[in-house]
Amino acid sequence: MGDGATRAAIRAVSSVQLLRAVAMATVIPLAVLAGQAIADPAGVRIDRSWVFEREEHQWRRIPPETGASHDAQAVFTVFFPGGELAQVSGWVFRTRAGRVSLCMGCGFAVWRGTWTRTGTMVKTRLVLRSSAIQQLDPATNQPVQPVREETWTLEDGGARGPGRRLITPDGRHVPLSPRFDDFERLQALAQP
Repeated sequence: MGDGATRAAIRAVSSVQLLRAVAMATVIPLAVLAGQAIADPAGVRIDRSWVFEREEHQWRRIPPETGASHDAQAVFTVFFPGGELAQVSGWVFRTRAGRVSLCMGCGFAVWRGTWTRTGTMVKTRLVLRSSAIQQLDPATNQPVQPVREETWTLEDGGARGPGRRLITPDGRHVPLSPRFDDFERLQALAQP
C-alpha cells in the first residue's frame, strides 16, 4: 500500500472513530440526564402514606388530543417525620382509565415549612417558595401572604402515617390515591 493510500485509510478510520466518539459524548450525558430525571431525587425519601391530596377535585373535560380526558387543580400535602412539611398545588390530568398525573408544563406553587401535632390539632407554618402565578385567596380574592400559619385538624387513622383525613382551610384532604401515577415528580417538588 502506498503512502497516500495508508493516509487515506487512517483518515477514514479516524473519521469513523471521531463520529463514534462524538456520538458517545452526546448520548452518554443525555442518558445520565434522563436517568436523573427518572431516578429518586437526592434528599429525603417520602413515605407515600404521609402524603395527602385535597379530596374535592373540580374535574373539567379537556380535548382528547391532550391524551387525557379531564383536568383539575390539586393540592398535595407531604408530612416529613422530622417535622418538615411541603404543600404543592397545581394542575393534574386524569385519563379515561382513571389514572392521575401532574401537568408538568402548567406550573406549581410550592410551600415549605414545619408542623407540630398536639392531639388532633396540627400547627403549621408554611412559606411560599415558588409559584408560577400569583396566588389569590379564594375567599377575599386578595394576594396570598408569603407566610401562612394555620391550625389543621387531623382525624387520626392510627399507624398509617399522620392520619386518615386532614381538614385545612382549603378543604378536606385524604391519603394519596393509588391512581396517582407521578409520585416521583411529586417527591422531587416536595423536597425540603
